[in-house]
Amino acid sequence: MRRAVVLVIASLGGCTKDSPPATTSVKVQLPSARRADEVVSAAQVTLGKDGNGTVNGVAFASDAELVAKLRELRTKTPSLELHLLADPSVTYARVVAAIDAAHQAGVVDVSFDSPEAPKPEPATK
Repeated sequence: MRRAVVLVIASLGGCTKDSPPATTSVKVQLPSARRADEVVSAAQVTLGKDGNGTVNGVAFASDAELVAKLRELRTKTPSLELHLLADPSVTYARVVAAIDAAHQAGVVDVSFDSPEAPKPEPATK
């Protein structure tokens, strides 16, 4: 996953033909790039209709168990990314609880996955 930070600053106020443009400096701390040989692994967390879920296909019954499973995965892959897929009927509070569990396990890179969109029916004449 690549991230880019773009910063554009334009200052035109008070400029005339003879006056120099205003100069402003902004200190920006950009994220460091990963090495090409660094392997990044992702864990898939799925939350079903009942609120229970799986981590990479293995069921967990509580948030404490989710934290334990993610911590175990982080021992093998410290830069673990989490891809969260929740059924549309799952409550917002349940999704936030899963994200909190990931943060407790030290996972900071969390993204949301969506189920595959159904393929459109072929057009008929």
